[in-house]
Amino acid sequence: MTTQLKTPYDEVLYPDSVFSQTHPGRIGAIARLLGLHAAPVEHCRVLELGCGAGNNLIAMAHSFPESTFLGVDLAGRPMEQGRRLIAGLGLNNIRLERMDLCDFPENSGEFDYIIAHGLYSWIPDEVRTRTLAICRTHLRPDGVAFISYNAYPGCHLREITRGIMAYHVRQLADPREKVKQGRALIKFLGESIPESNLWQNILKDQSTRISNYSDNGLFHDDLSPICKAFYFHEFMEQAERQGLQFLAESEFHTMKPLGLTDAMMGLLAQLEKSSLVMKEQYLDFLRGRGFRQTLLCHQSATLSRDVHPERAFDLHVAADTARVEATDNPEDFQSKWGTIIGTTHPVARAAMTHLGRIWPRSVHFAELLQLAQDDAAKQTQPRARTEEDRSDLGEFLIRCHQIGVVELHLHPWPFVTEVSQQPTASPLARVQLRHGNTVSNLRHQPVQLIDNLGQCLVQLLNGTRDRPMLIAELELAVRNRAVTVYRDGKPIEDLKEAMKVVETELDANLAGMASMALLVS
Repeated sequence: MTTQLKTPYDEVLYPDSVFSQTHPGRIGAIARLLGLHAAPVEHCRVLELGCGAGNNLIAMAHSFPESTFLGVDLAGRPMEQGRRLIAGLGLNNIRLERMDLCDFPENSGEFDYIIAHGLYSWIPDEVRTRTLAICRTHLRPDGVAFISYNAYPGCHLREITRGIMAYHVRQLADPREKVKQGRALIKFLGESIPESNLWQNILKDQSTRISNYSDNGLFHDDLSPICKAFYFHEFMEQAERQGLQFLAESEFHTMKPLGLTDAMMGLLAQLEKSSLVMKEQYLDFLRGRGFRQTLLCHQSATLSRDVHPERAFDLHVAADTARVEATDNPEDFQSKWGTIIGTTHPVARAAMTHLGRIWPRSVHFAELLQLAQDDAAKQTQPRARTEEDRSDLGEFLIRCHQIGVVELHLHPWPFVTEVSQQPTASPLARVQLRHGNTVSNLRHQPVQLIDNLGQCLVQLLNGTRDRPMLIAELELAVRNRAVTVYRDGKPIEDLKEAMKVVETELDANLAGMASMALLVS
């Protein structure tokens, strides 16, 4: 019988958001690269364990109406919040159910994707076992499970400050006071050591980490009574007992480390031949990893880790890259994260140039190949198309994906980057703005709209207003003090001056909405 007792997540709401690394389009592409026939996102069944208010699933359900989504959680208050959002969007392909995972019904059927993000380290042992058992029982033969958890050795540092804070606030009852006092103590300790040493550096580093947390997030993540970390090999032993095997990390590029010595790269290669789990464990030792986002599949599934070029042929590609002008090598391209990759292949160079030009849009591999071949033929030294171009480009893009330069997805992202005469913002974002300033964009990422001018503009973009109509509506909002316009960080009090800024910056603001993947037409 499902309990209806209040949980700490009813009393203090956990910051609910979307997590791009959990998206089936992303993890399904990784599965396809490794030989698993993952289900298409447009027609799949997704289960999220510990879904909270369900924002992560709701955003998926909004984008893929032919797929079905089920979220379960023990906390009732956030679930009611999620159900209101579902009703506001008129979605009929998603359900949120309040239940204890130990009561998860055996007749729930099978799922193509199961997600457990921010759950595994914060639940009792028996529920942890049940989580993996649900994956074993309810994952389809080619299904993929995503499970995130705190990891050693890096989490040892986190546990230092967690233990200090827990002792300091042990007699406090108010969650806000616990967070306030916990933050203050770690900061005070880090500043109280006159000379820089290892201990002070640890405290300062942890103080910086803590400062980036919201109060509610810190309360649940660091001050929770249960917060257990695992060495990777320990987690995999638990998963293997349930008939599951390691597929990959959701952050696929972390499996191909860069910047290591030749000796270390050779050692990791030897370890991988013996055991991929062992190689990943030693890589954690090397990096001091403190958090993992692991993909699992059935042990009965046959994987092929020699990634062949043709596995990219049915995928969609996106990359935020640009040519590196400051180097001696004109074939170098740099990602937004700073990773540089070079190629002398004309089609690969043309493909990377095109991807950078259309970012954040994606393009199907076949279309990218055609465009790249066309561009390569127009160069100062034109070349004929070859049969090898397809395989060469596939191999290159997979290599780029393995080091985090290129994104590969099962589907095209459903947004536009050109602003139409009567632009339309995502209905999901417009509804979400009624409840806060953070929305889910159409790349399944959280976007914070801090100023009320931007929030008002998004809500006005329902496809019925052209630019003169938008300006008229914004003027009314400014006149009624619903919107404040700023210049150099200061509010503009004069209406005419404020409207000059609104009119001057409207096109730039609309282009900004498009670049943030918030527009559908």
